[in-house]
Amino acid sequence: MKLYINEKVFSLHDKFHVYDENENNVYEVSSKFPSYWKKTMIYDMDGSKLLDIKQVPLKRPSTYNVYEDGEFALKIARVPKCFVRKYELSNGYYAKGVNFPLKVEAYNDNDKAIGTVRKKVFSVGDKYEIEIFEEKYELMMLAIAVAMAIEDNSTDFGRSY
Repeated sequence: MKLYINEKVFSLHDKFHVYDENENNVYEVSSKFPSYWKKTMIYDMDGSKLLDIKQVPLKRPSTYNVYEDGEFALKIARVPKCFVRKYELSNGYYAKGVNFPLKVEAYNDNDKAIGTVRKKVFSVGDKYEIEIFEEKYELMMLAIAVAMAIEDNSTDFGRSY
């Protein structure tokens, strides 16, 4: 299964849709504005909140807590590395890849790949492709992709410096 994020270049608030391979909107991503410490919400198309992604204040490198139904579900923490991307997840999973072109692959605790996130290099606005190998990892892969988008400061989406 593949999902796509296409962020707008200029926007007074941060809101965009996640769509599937048939270009159907499947999720809406929105962040609080104004907010110094980012709080981003993911909704289904019926308007039900699925996830809250909150940046941990003053934490370097970037760390994000993910909440599902108000309960802590996952921590996504960037591991500082040169020329590569690495994220540790609180459930024992991890994601690693390269910075240019941005491609990160996520693995479960048995080192089995569960999905990838790729950023299109030359585009107007930021475009991400999320490939999920098993449906049960869909929201987790979406949370990882959104945390990466926040961290990349795309269209001021997650400016944290």
